[in-house]
Amino acid sequence: VSGEMMAAAFAEWRRAHSRCSGALVWFLKDLWAGAGWGIVDADQQPKAAYHYLRRALQPVAISIGDEGLNGLSIQLVNEKAIDLEGVLELSLYGDGDTALSSASRPVRIPARQTLGIPALDLLDAFADLSYAFRFGPPSYYAMAARLLNLNDVQCADAFFFPAGMQPSHLGEVGLSARAQVQPNGDALLSVSTVRFAHCVTIDAPGYLADDQYFHLAPHHERVIRLRPLREGVRPKGTIRALNAKAVKKIETVE
Repeated sequence: VSGEMMAAAFAEWRRAHSRCSGALVWFLKDLWAGAGWGIVDADQQPKAAYHYLRRALQPVAISIGDEGLNGLSIQLVNEKAIDLEGVLELSLYGDGDTALSSASRPVRIPARQTLGIPALDLLDAFADLSYAFRFGPPSYYAMAARLLNLNDVQCADAFFFPAGMQPSHLGEVGLSARAQVQPNGDALLSVSTVRFAHCVTIDAPGYLADDQYFHLAPHHERVIRLRPLREGVRPKGTIRALNAKAVKKIETVE
C-alpha cells in the first residue's frame, strides 16, 4: 500500500497542470534490519516501495489520475530529448479473464513534455470510470492502460481500481513463469496470467529480479530479467500474486 501511495504522489507531481510541488523520499536505506523508512533494506535489497517508485519515475511513464466528476485522466510523460510516437491502449476488466471493453489510439508525446488524455475520449459511450456518480456497483473491476512504441513494445503501463485495490482470494488466477538462462548468466523470466494478478512477486534464490510487485492483466505476459548474485546458480523458486492463494513454481526451459 505504501508503495502505491508513493508512486501516486510522484505521478501527481509529474502530471500536466499539477499544483503539487513535489514529493519526498525520506530514506534511501534502512539503518538496521526490520521495518524502516528506506526504499531498500539494511542489506541493500530493494523493497516494494523501490519498485513502485522506479516505475513511476521512468523517463517514459504513464499514470491514471482521478479527476472526480470529470472522470479519469491518463498522463503520458516523455522526459527524453526526442518526441515519442506510439499507441495508447485502454482496457476495462471485470472479475473474469476477458476485457469488458478495449480501445486504442495513436499518440505523439513531444520531447520533455507531459500529455493528458481523458480516458472517456477513448471509449464510445459514457461510463462512470472514476466511480464518482455511484449509479450502482462499479461497472468494471480494473482499468489497464499501456503505452506501446511503434514496434509494439510496451514502454509503460498503469492501473486503476474504481473500488480500490481489494483483491479477493480467487485461489487460482492461472499464473505461470518460465525461465531461460542467457549466455551471460542472466535468466529471462516470462510471467503470464489467465486472470488479473495483483502485485506479482518473484522468489528466485540467488537472483535479483529487475521488477517486482507489478500487476498483470489477463492474458498478458511480462519478461523480467533475473540477475545472478553469485556464480553457478540456476533459476528456480516460486512466484505468487496477492489475490491468489496458490504459489507457482518457476519452470526452467533450455
